[in-house]
Amino acid sequence: MKKTLFVFLLLSFNAIADQPIKSHECSFIEDSLARLSCFDKAFPKSALNNQSDDPIKKAHDRVLTVLKDSDSAKFRNDKKYKSGTNGSIIVCGEVNSKNSYGGFTGFSRYYVNSESEKFKVSIETDSDKMFSTFWGIACSPKDLVD
Repeated sequence: MKKTLFVFLLLSFNAIADQPIKSHECSFIEDSLARLSCFDKAFPKSALNNQSDDPIKKAHDRVLTVLKDSDSAKFRNDKKYKSGTNGSIIVCGEVNSKNSYGGFTGFSRYYVNSESEKFKVSIETDSDKMFSTFWGIACSPKDLVD
């Protein structure tokens, strides 16, 4: 009986270990070495080396890191804009993904500077009163890039 239980637990652990890790799950790990290991598994070096130069692809990758269910994400209306301050590319668009309850939330606007890791992803929420102001500045039609 013990041997059967051990084999069951071993197989269960292997099945869990083979599941893909989502980056937002790593954020809840308190031990810094374990959290770093989790992020290493979530973002393998082979995936990092194959990153695209396409600003929209980079922006999508950055947005996916902050969503509850990144596997369900759907993007639309993505456009590139030139930033007036430093000439970098800002990507604006809309994203829809599932929430904690498994239901789609509806499309929300987002913008992100796809060329700089220091700028955070901004996604529209009901409580963010300043989002529309920043969206109007960052995603101005006069700065649209083909």
